[in-house]
Amino acid sequence: MTTTTVSLFSADTTFSTKLAAAQSEFSFFYSPLSEDVHLEDLLLLSTDVLLLDDSNYLGLSALDLCRMIRLKNEEVILILLGETFTTEDKMLALHSGADDLFKKPVHLKMLFSRVTAVKRRMAVVATEVAEVRQSLTEFSFNDLFLDSKRHMCLVKNHEVRLTNFEFLTLLYLVKHSEKTVARGDLLAEVWELPPDDPTRPVDHVISRLRQKLTQKNSTSQIQTYWGHGYRLEKL
Repeated sequence: MTTTTVSLFSADTTFSTKLAAAQSEFSFFYSPLSEDVHLEDLLLLSTDVLLLDDSNYLGLSALDLCRMIRLKNEEVILILLGETFTTEDKMLALHSGADDLFKKPVHLKMLFSRVTAVKRRMAVVATEVAEVRQSLTEFSFNDLFLDSKRHMCLVKNHEVRLTNFEFLTLLYLVKHSEKTVARGDLLAEVWELPPDDPTRPVDHVISRLRQKLTQKNSTSQIQTYWGHGYRLEKL
């Protein structure tokens, strides 16, 4: 498991010392920020958790810093520290991208419990985003699997070599397997030709796809519905 890096931007040297001493207990790496840090450096800082204290060397409020940092960095966990926080302060902070606020003196166990909770939530979101992205590039029907990102087609986990137009035609049929696809739709979407184009590239590609699927003993085949188009069906 990767060690969490925690950075503190604060003029409170006592709290900085407290954080440094707690590294082993809470399993994190402390990376303190010096008093000569520039705003530009802070905005682009690479760290997992950034604690922003109202009492800091730039003389800016933790809320203002939070707003500016969040515009540049969506990944860092931002936690604001201050002497007092009103309900309105909390609402503004959360709306500005803060992950939490803590009143000083900070209870370290509570602080790192919150960090753990936020990291867990972020991991779940990252997994969901990855699954959505994957679902946008991977498609399947019966014993067929197509990966549009890698331009790969599998039949029963065995790769089938397809030309570009063969792949795009089969991909379109898989995506629309719930209906009969008109020849004109394939011409427009795959070849980018007018639906009434007199050439017959679709027929030849469909014929080759049928041969290749049969050679792989696929139980998926392209059926012709005269006057309507083509439909991918399970045999």
